[in-house]
Amino acid sequence: MSISSIKRSALTIALIYLISGSLWIIFSDRLPLPEVQGNPVSLVAFQTAKGLFYVMATSVMLYWLSIHALKRQRSIQEKAWQTEHQLIAERQQLAYFDTLTGLPNRLQLIEALQHAVHSPDHTDHPLALLYIDLDDFKSVNDSLGHNAGDELLRAVSSRLTSVRRPGDLLARLGGDEFAIMARKINNAHDVHIICHQILQALAAPFTIHNGRQIFVEACIGASLYPADARSEEALMRNADTAMYRAKHSGRNRYVMYEASMSKQVRQQLDMETSLRQAVALEALELHFQPKVDCASGKYLGAEALLRWPQPDGRYIAPAEFIPLAERTGLIIPIGDLVLEASCKMLRQCLDSGLQPCSIAVNISLKQFRGRSAALEQSISTALSRWHVPPQLLSLEITESALMENPAEAAASLNNIRATGITIAIDDFGTGFSNMMQLSQLPIDILKIDTSFTHSLGDNTPGNQVIRSVIELAHRLKLKTVAEGVETEQQWQILKDMGCDHLQGYLFSRPLKDEDFIQWLQEHGAQD
Repeated sequence: MSISSIKRSALTIALIYLISGSLWIIFSDRLPLPEVQGNPVSLVAFQTAKGLFYVMATSVMLYWLSIHALKRQRSIQEKAWQTEHQLIAERQQLAYFDTLTGLPNRLQLIEALQHAVHSPDHTDHPLALLYIDLDDFKSVNDSLGHNAGDELLRAVSSRLTSVRRPGDLLARLGGDEFAIMARKINNAHDVHIICHQILQALAAPFTIHNGRQIFVEACIGASLYPADARSEEALMRNADTAMYRAKHSGRNRYVMYEASMSKQVRQQLDMETSLRQAVALEALELHFQPKVDCASGKYLGAEALLRWPQPDGRYIAPAEFIPLAERTGLIIPIGDLVLEASCKMLRQCLDSGLQPCSIAVNISLKQFRGRSAALEQSISTALSRWHVPPQLLSLEITESALMENPAEAAASLNNIRATGITIAIDDFGTGFSNMMQLSQLPIDILKIDTSFTHSLGDNTPGNQVIRSVIELAHRLKLKTVAEGVETEQQWQILKDMGCDHLQGYLFSRPLKDEDFIQWLQEHGAQD
């Protein structure tokens, strides 16, 4: 209601009151009245004039009161209308936009894809869908907290927005996943350019959490419409498949969808489901491969090796399922199970009167990175539950895991080693560390990788490499273990070089619990 309409309504009300009141007073004067002081006519005229004046004054007051009441009514209606529209806008915002980053969300992306795919001229306007997943984002939340993780996600969305082309839709799907619907794509080369720009934009470090710098990498999966898919569901599924392949292939890369990927991804998903079930049912097995003294061949300890048995009796190789476990985070509960089973075996050996020698457990980068306190707690819990002296447990950590963040590694390993647990670097020689870096880490043992052991022979270049490693390790007061020893010749060469310990099929294959106990008894490991 406008101001002019309010005034017209108020004037109408006042005029109706004025006219009706005046008529009432004028016509009421015709009624017979008693004489007052002998002059009834004068009294009637006076009362009439007084009445008319009262009606006119009241009409003016009524006019202003009506204006005020109508204005108030209009204000209430406008506020109600604004509140309703604000609620509608807020519901719209919640329905179609991500609350953390302000970007469009999954629902808006789906509707945009549906509109693009089902428009009358959809085939004339090819498009691409890119799925973007941040690598190892969970470690940021675990190590710095969710507030830091949210801050990083907002910073990433800002970077992605800066390289988004005009007309393209950037959305956050949830967690650490984003998507871009790229319109007006002429060919696959256009998608390559966009992917390169995204990876380049994320390459510079992010400064968050009180000035802390964090490097972020991402994997991108891309699918083309209509070349790869004819519906929005298929396009989204294909982009997700390509992203899964990118993550499976490594970090900080992009992959274009190919039809052959779908079968492979289904196989990977089936394996992941089976692995989750195996972890939940504790169906994974731990086998133990003995280690011996190089000079005497006497038993010294063992390495715990994980195996995944199948219903048909075969085993899935660790090289197949360990990377899957690391990508999915299953390596954390698996690592805890391995620690428990190893300490249980140590307790069983002690109770059987066998020689108290150590068992080495492999520690994954995922277990180590950003969660050293949780790892230390898991180790302490397993040792306490089975009443095992810490000196009988050894941790084997790959060279690459230690070199990713040497400062963090040194701090955590110092805490672990202070309890009496020994620390070994596994697969030494396959990474990029040097003896100077190693000398600054609290370690006790170097394990020479199998590939170097297999290169041993008569006057081969591998001989000199291993000899140098052994000599340098001894100068740093470190013990050496050669893995993969399979022949008497390799044993003799390593003995001549002064290697400390040996491990390989020459002495024993990895053994199940009962077979391992029997091997110890047969090889004089009684205390």
